[in-house]
Amino acid sequence: MSVLRIVGALTLALITVSACGATVRRDPAVANEGTAAPCTAADSTTRNTAMADPFIGNYRLTMLATSGTRTGSSATGTLAFDGHAGHASIALASVGAVAAGDIGSRDPDRPGVLLIRSPNDSGAAGAPMLRFGADANRSDIRAFDGAYLIMLVDAVTEAGFSGRWRSGVGTAVSGGYYCAHRTQE
Repeated sequence: MSVLRIVGALTLALITVSACGATVRRDPAVANEGTAAPCTAADSTTRNTAMADPFIGNYRLTMLATSGTRTGSSATGTLAFDGHAGHASIALASVGAVAAGDIGSRDPDRPGVLLIRSPNDSGAAGAPMLRFGADANRSDIRAFDGAYLIMLVDAVTEAGFSGRWRSGVGTAVSGGYYCAHRTQE
């Protein structure tokens, strides 16, 4: 691919992100405090999502990158839910992830993290997923392009939940797996 095509594609991606009004936010680093339980990839073929809905509480969130520019890196931070809305604090850039807006937002009309169930083909509620970024989670508009970060829930236990994550903006895409361990905070 020629340099002009690459520059053109990047320029178009930046214009598209700017035009949709979403602000890409890279949150500050969160120190890795204490010893967390190990995080291993969940088996997505045996999806176990029998968690009471909504799941309320505080979690230690660990993200590991398996694709993208930060493959092999990890980040640990916090995640909290008080219903279907929540907020997080984690260094997304350290794993190559981006979100549309503030992931720490506690605004109920623009939460930093939103728990949603995706419908499946049978019409029943599908497995839950988390969508990160206040601009992506606005209640007054529905974004259709721009930066994104989603976490698919593949396994749930009393200690927390885990699964896969995907993130991107323009042509830059990354992904991996995550674990959210319940904390006493």
